[in-house]
Amino acid sequence: MLSGLSYIGRLGWSISWQITVLFIFILIFDKILRQSSPFFRYLLWCIIPLRLCVPITVPFPLDIVHSVTRPSISAVNSLTNIILTNHPFAALKPFVSDNSLKVSTIDPSINNLTAYLIIIWTGVIIVLLLRRVLSVAYMRRKINILKPVSDQSILTLLDQLKTDIGIKKQIGIRMVDKNDGFSPMVTGLFHPTILLPPYLLHDTDKSKLEPILLHELIHIKRGDLWVNFLLSIIQMIYFYHPVVWITNNKIVSLSEDVCDDLAILFSGSSRKKYFQGLLIVLEKIKEKNHVFPAEAYCMERKSSLSKRIIRLTHPNYHYYRPLSKSALAAVVSIGLFSILLSCESVVGVIDENEIEQQVDNVPTVLKISEPVYLKLLDNDLYEIDGTEISITDLERVLKEKMIIKKTDRLVVTSDTSVSVQRLDKIHDTAYMVGYREITRRNIDIP
Repeated sequence: MLSGLSYIGRLGWSISWQITVLFIFILIFDKILRQSSPFFRYLLWCIIPLRLCVPITVPFPLDIVHSVTRPSISAVNSLTNIILTNHPFAALKPFVSDNSLKVSTIDPSINNLTAYLIIIWTGVIIVLLLRRVLSVAYMRRKINILKPVSDQSILTLLDQLKTDIGIKKQIGIRMVDKNDGFSPMVTGLFHPTILLPPYLLHDTDKSKLEPILLHELIHIKRGDLWVNFLLSIIQMIYFYHPVVWITNNKIVSLSEDVCDDLAILFSGSSRKKYFQGLLIVLEKIKEKNHVFPAEAYCMERKSSLSKRIIRLTHPNYHYYRPLSKSALAAVVSIGLFSILLSCESVVGVIDENEIEQQVDNVPTVLKISEPVYLKLLDNDLYEIDGTEISITDLERVLKEKMIIKKTDRLVVTSDTSVSVQRLDKIHDTAYMVGYREITRRNIDIP
C-alpha cells in the first residue's frame, strides 16, 4: 500500500512542478503577445488545463529545467556497486532490488507522511465535491421556482438572436426574485437557462437588453458552461496549487472578452450600443456578488465589468476576427514548446557494457565491501551470515555486522513465503540501524 501511495505522491509532485514551469512559459508568452486577440490568448491559457487532464509525467530528451540521466535498471544495479570512500552523500544512495519486487526508496517516516498527505488530499476533494453537488442541487431547486419570463417581445427577441448565432436547442429565460446586486447569468449544462434581474425586464429599454441576451447566448454557443465545469473539476483535484486557481480565473476573464467581441460582431459592430447595455448592469450590481456552482456562467464582479467596459471603449480596440491558420499553428507550437520544456528529461540511456568497463577500472579501494546477508526463517527466526538468531537479537546483530563489515548494504532472502508486514518490519529495523541499501531476493509474498 505504501508503494502505491508513494507512487501517487511522486506523481502529484512531478505534475505540480511541471505545471508550474508550464505556467511560467505561458505567462511569458502571454505578456509578449498581450496585443493579440483575446481568443488567441484564451487558447494559450487553455494549454494548462489540457495538460492537467492527462495526469501522467511526460519524459522528453530536451529538458533545460530538470535535466537528469536515467540509465536502465541493470545499469543502475551495476553503478550501485561503486561508492566513493568518505563521499559526503554516500548515505543517500538508492535502494535497489534485483527482482521485480518494489522496495521503498525513502525513509519510512516520509512514506507515512506521504500517506497522511494523500489521505488529507482525498478528504478535501470529497468535501469539495459534496459541496459542489449540494450547491448545484440548491441552484436547480431555486431555478425551478423562479418565474419564467412571459413578455412576448423578449421571447421573440431571444428566438431571433438564437437564429442569428445558430442555436437550435431550447433556451429558458427566467426572472430572479432579487433586484439588488444581481447580474445576468446563464446556468445549466444540459438545459441552459438565462437568469435576468427584474431591473432589466421592467426598467430597461428592450433594445438595450439585446446585447445582454446576445452575450449570454454566445456563452452557450461556445460551450463555456462545459469549459467552466471542467475547470472546476480540475480546481477541486489540484486545490492546493495556486497556478490552477490563477489559470482558471484568467481563462474565465478572457472568455468574457471573447464573448464581448462576438456580441459586438453579431450586433452590427456597434460598440456604443453594446457597452450601454453593460453600463446598466454596472450601475446595479455590487462589488461582491452571489456565489453559484460551476455550471453557472457568469456572475460578474463590478470591478471586472468595469475593466471590460474600459477595454471596449479604448481607441485601439480591435474588432473580432477569426484566427488564421498561422495563428492556430502558433498556439500549437507554443503549447508543444512549453509542455516539452516542462517535462522530465531522459538525456540518454547509459550503455551497460560501458558501465561494466568503468566498474572494472575502479580501484579496489573504492568498491563496496561485502553486504550483510539476512535470511528469513519460520517462527520469527533469522539467519545472518550463516548464524541463526531470534527476533530479540535481530537489531543488535544487524548493527554488529554493519560495523564489522563496514557496510550499509543488506540482502534479504527467504525460502518460504513472507508476509508484507514482516518485510516492512525488517525494512524499518534495518533502516533505523543504519542500512541504506536494502535488496530483496527470491522472496515470495502470498
